[in-house]
Parts: sequence; structure tokens; C-alpha cells
Amino acid sequence: MGMARITITSISALARAIACFLVLVACAPAGDVDPGSATAPKDGFIYGRVTKVKDGDSLVLRTPANATVQIRLAEIDTPEKGEPYADTARQALSRLVRDRDIAVRLFDVDKYDRIVGRVFVNGTDVNAELVRMGLAAVYCRFSEDQRLYDLEAEARADRRGFWDGDRLPRGACSKAARRPSAPALPAGCGNKRDCRDMASCDEAKFYLDQCGLAAMDGDGDGLPCERSVCAQQ
Repeated sequence: MGMARITITSISALARAIACFLVLVACAPAGDVDPGSATAPKDGFIYGRVTKVKDGDSLVLRTPANATVQIRLAEIDTPEKGEPYADTARQALSRLVRDRDIAVRLFDVDKYDRIVGRVFVNGTDVNAELVRMGLAAVYCRFSEDQRLYDLEAEARADRRGFWDGDRLPRGACSKAARRPSAPALPAGCGNKRDCRDMASCDEAKFYLDQCGLAAMDGDGDGLPCERSVCAQQ
């Protein structure tokens, strides 16, 4: 089942919509997805023109409905302001998207009310391109896309961008350039691995408590998936 088409009226409304739909669909690798366009929209995407690039992994767009939306690029992390390559990453993102029409594949809404997503412009996967350039690292805690890890491995081997130094973004893997294989779960736990796989809050709690999927409880308060199936708990 795919996501229903979403029209933005407010960030809070979009957050509720994403929370509902993420329990129905797990995101396929970005390379397998047609992002469509504002005139030929696809399910699970929003569209707009980039009006501002804030740093290497965040931007602002204006939708066709004239809504201003802040975007955090999903599954990657770039250097923070003042760190080596922070300006280079911001400039690279700006060259790719500033004043251009983009498609954003919806993943989540973060605690700052930013839409978290994969950004596409004229067929280019911007998140992946920044990783290829060595200006973004795969955000190990959140990425499920093996293609990103493969691109990072190439950038590391060629010492592109910040891989030529010793200061890495906080979300970068410390050593492994590939996503490790998911650990086997106890009997009865099935094959689910994250909040996008959960059909209910009770199921999420079972997987946290009985199967040890601690990543679903990012703040460690004992309640998993607080941005999706357990949002109202």
C-alpha cells in the first residue's frame, strides 16, 4: 500500500498525516522511486521551490499552495556551522537546489517541526550526491539505504571532502562504511526492525521490550515510536 497524496495546510497537519501513513508503508530505497513533479505528483511526496539553504542538510521551500516548509535531508549528516567543510557542504547544497523546483520524499517530522525527507531535483538524488561528494556522511542511526553506505565507502576510499581529515559529522559511522547486518531477533519477534514497520503502539512496545529494538526509543523514556504509532500516548 502506498502513501495517500498529501496536501500541506500546516506543519502540524502534515505531521499527523505522516504519523498515520508511516505505519502503513516502509520506505523503499530512493533509487527505486520515481519522484514525479508538482504537475504530475506521486504518492508520499511534496513539491516546491527552494527559497533558502540553511546549512548542508537543511533548506526551506515554498509549495505551490504558498506554504513555507522547512526540510531536513533524511539519512545523512553534514558538518555543523564552524566545523571543517560546513560552508563547503552548504554551498554544494545551494548549487544543487537553490531557486529550483524539488521533490521531497516524506520520511518523518523531527522535533523541530522540520519535514525529514529525500530531496530530488531533475532526477538527481541530492542526499546521495552529497554523500558521493564526501560532504555528507550516512547518519548511521537513521539510514536504511545500503546505496548510501556504498557511496560513502567510495568517498572514504578516495578521501573526498571531509574524509581527507579527522573531523567527521556527529552522525557518521566511526569505522564501518557499510551498514551492519541487522542482528537476529529472539524467536517470535518476526522481521520488523523500526517504527515504520509497526502496525500499533502495542506492537511497538512489544518489539522494544521483548525484542530489544532500542533504536525505536530514541530518548530512552520507555515509550517507542513517539512520532508515529505512539504519538498520542
